[in-house]
Amino acid sequence: MLGSLVGQLLGGTGNTGASSGGTGQGLDLTDLLGAGMNYMAAKQNGKSDVEALTGALMSGSTMAQAPYRGQSGEVVTSALLSALTSMMKK
Repeated sequence: MLGSLVGQLLGGTGNTGASSGGTGQGLDLTDLLGAGMNYMAAKQNGKSDVEALTGALMSGSTMAQAPYRGQSGEVVTSALLSALTSMMKK
């Protein structure tokens, strides 16, 4: 869902690549399991929670198909998560 939002913000289509429903819209079990696996793999590789979460969110988007788009998407997602985190602490 956040991957779709970031994809739309950066000019992508916003559809998730791992959706098995055929429509490419919304989340299904495959999307959630894939994101969870990517998060766990990133944590095992020593990434912080925010880095692992942004990588997991971006892995399900079409932005992740090109390395430079995936990296820019991770930067935007990380900034959004940091902003949300700081707003929640207030």
